[in-house]
Amino acid sequence: MGRMIDEHQSDWDVMLRYVMAAYRASQHEVTKFTPNYLVLGRVVRAPVDLMYDVPEIHPPASYASYAEELDARICQAYVLV
Repeated sequence: MGRMIDEHQSDWDVMLRYVMAAYRASQHEVTKFTPNYLVLGRVVRAPVDLMYDVPEIHPPASYASYAEELDARICQAYVLV
């Protein structure tokens, strides 16, 4: 956060959302997952991902298969498997 505010420290509240978005999208050393993945069960795609052609994620075939995949990812994220 200290790197993002100007020298007068008057714009920290404007920059906070961007700092938090970067934090939530970064992989943590201990868990090896991003906070977005642990909370939402998926990786959030940012505009930069779309610009640099990150591989597209295919939608699940059904709601049941999505629920099964989500359950498996959450178990993996919390090391319950």
